[in-house]
Amino acid sequence: MNYRQQVDVLFCIGVVLATVLGASCKKSQPELRELTLGLSWVHQAQFAGPYYADQNGLYKQEGLRVKFVPASIDHDPLDRFLAGEYDFVIAQPDGLIKARSQGQKVTAIAATYRIHPEEFLARVESGIKTPEDFRGKKVGVSYSEKLILKAMLRRAGVDPSAVEVVSRAQGLESVLSGAVDVQAGWVTNEGLAAEQRGIELNRIIPYDHGVTFYADLYAVRDSLIANEPELVEKFLRATVRGWAVALQAPDQNSRLALHYDPTLDAAHQARILRASAPLIHTGVDQIGWMDSAPWKEMVETVTTEENLSVRPPIQDMFTMRFLKQIHNQR
Repeated sequence: MNYRQQVDVLFCIGVVLATVLGASCKKSQPELRELTLGLSWVHQAQFAGPYYADQNGLYKQEGLRVKFVPASIDHDPLDRFLAGEYDFVIAQPDGLIKARSQGQKVTAIAATYRIHPEEFLARVESGIKTPEDFRGKKVGVSYSEKLILKAMLRRAGVDPSAVEVVSRAQGLESVLSGAVDVQAGWVTNEGLAAEQRGIELNRIIPYDHGVTFYADLYAVRDSLIANEPELVEKFLRATVRGWAVALQAPDQNSRLALHYDPTLDAAHQARILRASAPLIHTGVDQIGWMDSAPWKEMVETVTTEENLSVRPPIQDMFTMRFLKQIHNQR
């Protein structure tokens, strides 16, 4: 048998094997479905789950290609999602509740943070250590942080009108410059940045004062759930798998964020993911799991604080359908 005949034989064997394995030598890979995910913040390890799914082929295994669009401090990505720019969005509870009350058909399918990472930072010399100390003070927040502030103040018996609420700058500038007495931030971001810079600040954490909100909710339009439920399940399955693996090695997987923004500090990204891990996978239920009790509190708080004319039903705000399917629960 000459070389050409050997090549032909090997080619035929390859075709047979490919057929047995369900592949084809002549068929190209099926085209991937393009999706866009609006992030709730700038690129950082806070999104290590979808980053892992993207860079390690988990979305591709589901027939998907997902593009990430970062947010900024001056816009809520939910607005762009509702305008039709994104297929999926990572949004905060207050935005989703307000949207639903205004007739927008949008539903949460999973929660990244089952314990909300928001905190409030004050200079040590200010003596501000508790929510009660916020009375008469100027507090800086961004678009998504005001609700948590009000919920914490009311739980502490402080009328929110006794606090001057203003917009804050990105980072620690607002509180360090004295522009505000207290500023909101996240345990995974501003608080860590202060530690990294050796700046001692008083840190008031709403969760420690009874605020049990979720954060970074994955949300989708009801029309997509109705028309393409398989697509929603594929996206969420890859994302949850990404989180499950990413949290097993936070120092290593935090570096995935640098693929999208090479200017990020790798050590800080590792701190972000280490701080996030116990807030995401709390040891109770599965990653992404949601319960009615926190949703009831969130809806009641938003309805009251935002003076909503319509209180959306709890059962319309979130669905466990896809997480239960992914984890084979009924």
